[in-house]
This record gives sequence, structure tokens and C-alpha cells, in this order.
Amino acid sequence: MQVAPASPDAPLGTAAASETGRGGRAWRRFLATGVGPAGAAAVLLTLLMAVLAPQIAPYNPLTQFQNGLHLNGVPFAPQWHGPFILGTDDLGRDVLSRIIWGARVSMEVGIGATAINVGLGVLLGLFAATSGPVVENAVMRFTDMMMAFPFYLFVLLLVAVVGHTSTWTVILVLGVLGWPAIVRMVRGQAVVIRELDYVASARASGATRARLMLRHVLPNVLPTVLVYGSLTVSSNIMAESGLSFLGVGVPVTQPSWGGMVAEGLVNFQTAPWILIFPGIALAIACIGFNLVAEALADVLNRSVG
Repeated sequence: MQVAPASPDAPLGTAAASETGRGGRAWRRFLATGVGPAGAAAVLLTLLMAVLAPQIAPYNPLTQFQNGLHLNGVPFAPQWHGPFILGTDDLGRDVLSRIIWGARVSMEVGIGATAINVGLGVLLGLFAATSGPVVENAVMRFTDMMMAFPFYLFVLLLVAVVGHTSTWTVILVLGVLGWPAIVRMVRGQAVVIRELDYVASARASGATRARLMLRHVLPNVLPTVLVYGSLTVSSNIMAESGLSFLGVGVPVTQPSWGGMVAEGLVNFQTAPWILIFPGIALAIACIGFNLVAEALADVLNRSVG
């Protein structure tokens, strides 16, 4: 997928008007995809839950209510007209409040790790494409090696080396391990763009490597990076949930959808709602980002076509 480069010689006013018109057409195409608005709504819902968690959560997610368990120790089932709408967990904590606060952890990790992934991926991909063949081959072989290494094994190794986990630890670990696919994508597109006439002309006129990357190559790569970034957010949310499910993600004192699923698995026969509701929240968030990525890819393909 490649976006046709804009002419660097177009008059400023004409270019601005053209960009405004293209932006409007792209937005209408995004809405017309059908999946785009649905995905955006799911993403917006998750973001609002994360940002407004202190205001909209009914209770403190860590509070163990004395009336949150039956006399025999079994959690309360969902009570649509009771104090615990989505029921309680095996410690008497409100499931709804924990799901809402879990959205904050998922968004912090998903967006934070993706920002590192994209930053490293774009930087290394552009550097490889605009360097000589020796440097380019070295960067790409290192990228291939990183992609070949088992992801979760590498994450567990790094977590073991660090010795403790926190939200920032998970963000950094996922961030420094999730860039290889973006490097390959950026380098592949940059190799094509660097051979275009106006880029060759800029190179012949003495443009520096930094100017070639930032002025001519990067703007034409960013739309595709946006699509990959949306997919990567979903992947990082799933990765954080997987790590929390394994017990090496965010601390147990922080509500996490993956941790809730792990807790619910133990009590699935007696209290299935502990697993089902955070699983639904996780699915909505991930599907939302995937749908947004699909709609963006469709818009870009139509723009190129």
C-alpha cells in the first residue's frame, strides 16, 4: 500500500486547499466504509472509560465489600437492579468498576507501547532505506533476527531480568520488542519512494539524508504507518492481557482485563461472569482498533486507486 506523493512544487495556497479537500473526501470515505464508524465508536468508548474511570466507576476497584459475597463465599451474580450490576469477583470486589479501571491499564499500555514501536520502526526503517547497502543489510538482518525470536519468551526473559513489573515496565518491554514489522513496512515503502524522480532530483541538488527522510520520504509513509499503528495498539492490548493472564504483567494491585480473565478462569464453573465480562471488554477494544485500521486501509487504497 503506497500513497501517491504530493508534488513539492505546488503553490502553497493550492496545496493547502488540496489537502483540505482530500481530508474531507477521506473522512467521507471513512464514514462510508461502515466498519470505520463502528470501530471508532468502540475505540471512543474504551478511551472514555479509561479517561473518566474515577468519575464513572461505581466503586473503588480494590474495595472488598463485606456484602459482596454470599454466606458460603460464592460471588454475587449480575444484579441489574442491585448494587453490583455485573456481579462481584471471588474477593467481593465490584466487577464493573474493575472493568472500567482495567480500560485505563489497557489504553496506557496499548497506546504507550505503540508509540515506542512506531517511533523505533519509522526511525530504523527510514535509516535503513536511506543508508548504504551495508548498513541497510545490517539493520534488516537484525530486524529479521528479532522477528524470529519467540515474542513471549523474550518478554518473560526481560521481565525476569528487571525483577519486578509495573505498567511502565510492560510499556517499555512491549515497546522495544514490537517494532520489527513496522521497520520492514517503512523500509519497503521508503525504498520505492527514494527512487521517485523528485526525490532523486533533491538528492542530486545536494539535499542531506535527514532532509530526504523528513521532507520527501516520511510524509508519504505516514498514512500507512497510521494503519499499522492502529493494528499495533490492538496487538499490544492483547499482549498485555496475555502477560497479566500469565501473572507477569501489571501488578495485581492494578485491575487488568487479562488478570481478571485469569481470576475468572479459576471460578468459571461457579462464577462465569468474572471471566465473560472482561473478555467482552477486551474483545470490543481490540475489534474496534482492528476495524479502524481496516477502514483506514480502505480509504488509502481508494485514494491511491
